[in-house]
Amino acid sequence: MEDTKYFESFENGAELVSVYVKLLSEKKSVDVAIIDLNMPIMDGSKAPMTLRTLEAQKDISNVPIFFSQESKQTKTSKGSWKNLTLPSI
Repeated sequence: MEDTKYFESFENGAELVSVYVKLLSEKKSVDVAIIDLNMPIMDGSKAPMTLRTLEAQKDISNVPIFFSQESKQTKTSKGSWKNLTLPSI
């Protein structure tokens, strides 16, 4: 049976981290995270550091993290792989 793939979006970084913790506890994998640096509550600088801490605690591989164009100066320090330009809607 094939794994079901789906997409989720979140209003803020705290929601992202909460769902990531839940997925890790269910032993489900995440293929990629696209993070906006300007998310409210937990911004795009804090959220990836939190994901990396969780991954280290669970001794699992790092999920690839992509940031929008505005994050070019911080992408390397936060552990992302690539700078991604997201369209405006």
